[in-house]
Amino acid sequence: MTEISALPSEILSSILTQLGSASLASYASVCRKWQVLIEKQTFSHLLLTSDRLGDFKRIISSSSHRRCLIRYLDLYILLPAYEIAARTQLESQIDRQKNNEAFTQTIVSFWDILSTWAEEDVAGLSLNIRARSSSDCGAEPDEKKRMARRRWGRKFPKKDWLDWRFYQSYLELITNPAILPELSCVTQFIVTCRGHRTIAPATVSKLLSRLPGAQIVHASLSDNERKDPKLRDQLRNEFALTVSNWPSTIQHLCLEYPGLPPADGHFPPLRRSEPWADPLSLALNHLTQQLVTVELDKIMIGPEFFWPPLHHPYSAPPRWPRLTSLKLVYQAVTPSGQWLFEKDPRCQPYSSSQREDVYECGTREDPRTPAPQDRYPDAFRSKPADLLNDLHRAAGQAAQHMPTLKTMFLQAIPQLYPPGMAHLHTEAATESHPSPAHDTGHWFRYDRGRSTATWVSSGKFSLLADTVNTWRQVGALHGHADFHLEVGFYSPRRLIFGLFWLRQSCGAFMIQGN
Repeated sequence: MTEISALPSEILSSILTQLGSASLASYASVCRKWQVLIEKQTFSHLLLTSDRLGDFKRIISSSSHRRCLIRYLDLYILLPAYEIAARTQLESQIDRQKNNEAFTQTIVSFWDILSTWAEEDVAGLSLNIRARSSSDCGAEPDEKKRMARRRWGRKFPKKDWLDWRFYQSYLELITNPAILPELSCVTQFIVTCRGHRTIAPATVSKLLSRLPGAQIVHASLSDNERKDPKLRDQLRNEFALTVSNWPSTIQHLCLEYPGLPPADGHFPPLRRSEPWADPLSLALNHLTQQLVTVELDKIMIGPEFFWPPLHHPYSAPPRWPRLTSLKLVYQAVTPSGQWLFEKDPRCQPYSSSQREDVYECGTREDPRTPAPQDRYPDAFRSKPADLLNDLHRAAGQAAQHMPTLKTMFLQAIPQLYPPGMAHLHTEAATESHPSPAHDTGHWFRYDRGRSTATWVSSGKFSLLADTVNTWRQVGALHGHADFHLEVGFYSPRRLIFGLFWLRQSCGAFMIQGN
C-alpha cells in the first residue's frame, strides 16, 4: 500500500487543506515534505499583533523560504487598554498621545523588520493596517460577550459609551515619515477603519509615501466629524495636501470617505471651500490621471474633481490616458455648502411637531447627543436640483479626455425615505412589483460597449442642453456612430418605470414619464 507521504504534492496539499487552518500547523513536524506544504498555506496569510512582532521577526527573518510564501500581512495594532470606569469618559489628550505613541512605535518596528528583507525574497505583498484597544467592545473575540456588552451599553448608556468614547480621536503618525525605510515589496495597501479605530487620512498618505511599489489602494477613512467643524476641515485639508505624496505606481484606488450631510434638511451644509475650489476634489483630480480604475464611495465632492475651473493654474487640460472604469458615489451636498437635492413636490407637509428628538435625555457632555444639524432628523430632500448639471457636465468634459474609458457610474446619496413621502412607500409595498432598496435616488451610467449614456432619477430632473451636448461629444470622440442618450424614472411603485425620452423645453431636457 502506498504511504500518504508518497502521494504527489498536489494531492497531498489538497488533503491537508481539509484539516482546517486551526489544526494544520501541528502537522508540520510530521516530515520535511509536510512542513513545506503546510507552511505554504499557513504563511501565505499572517495576522500580526503589536505584541507578536518579536516572534514574527525571529521566525520569518531567518528564513528566506518562509518570506517567499507570504502574500498577505494583516497588521493589527494594539492600543493601550483602559479601565472599566473609563468606559464613560471621553479620551483625553493624554490618552490620544499614548495611542499615537503605540501606533507609531508599531509602525516603525514593522517597517524596520520588512526593510531587512531582500527584494527577491518577497514581491506582490498585500498589507492591511487596523488598530484597536483590547478594552474596546469590538476587540472582544467572543461574539456572545461582544453583543451582550453592546446591548448593555444601549440599555444603560450611563454605564458604557461603547465606541462613543473615542469618536473624536484620530490615530496619527507622530514621527517624520522620512525615517521609515521604503518598502518596495508592498504592492497592495489596505487601511481598515470601519469597525476599528479611525486613522487620520493624512497619516495614510504618510505611510503610502514610503511604499514606492504600491499599485492598489483600498482605504476606509472618515470625513464625518459632526461636532467640531474646525477638526473636520483640518483633517480633510491635511488629506488634500498630502495626496500628492502618493506613489506614481498606484493604478487602482478604492476610497471610502463618508462625509454625511445634516440629518435635518433645514440646516445649511457647512461651507468648506469656495465653489469649484475644494482642495480635496482638486487633489483627487490630479491623482486619478495616473490611475486605471477609480472607486470613490460616500464622498463629498465638487465638480472640480472632474474638471477644474478655467482659472486653475493647469499648464494643459487634464487627461486620463489609462482610466478604464470610474465609480463615484457622492453625498447630497457639495464642499461649498450647497444642497444637491430639493424638497420633492410629492412630499406631504411635515410639521415641526412631528420631528422627533432622537436623544431626548442627552446632555451636552454626553458624546451621543447629536450635533445641532442632526438633532431633529427631517430628510425631505429627494428631488435632484438643477445644480447637479455642473457635476454631470464636468464629468462629460473629463470623459472627453479619457480615451480608454469603458464605464462611468455616478450615484448620488439623497436623504433616503423622507417622512413626508411615507405614503408613497406604503403604496409601493402593496404593488405586485418589488419596492426598490432606494426609493429616492439619482444615478448616471456611461457604457461604452452599449454606446449609451443613461440618467435615472426618482424625481423630475432638468438636464440642461449643454450637459447633453457635452455627452454627445463624448460619444463622438469615442467612435460611436449611433450613440444613445437614455433617461429613466425611478418610481416607488416600480423598480424602473420604463425608459423615457429627452424632451427639449426652454433649453432644458426634462426627465418625464408617459
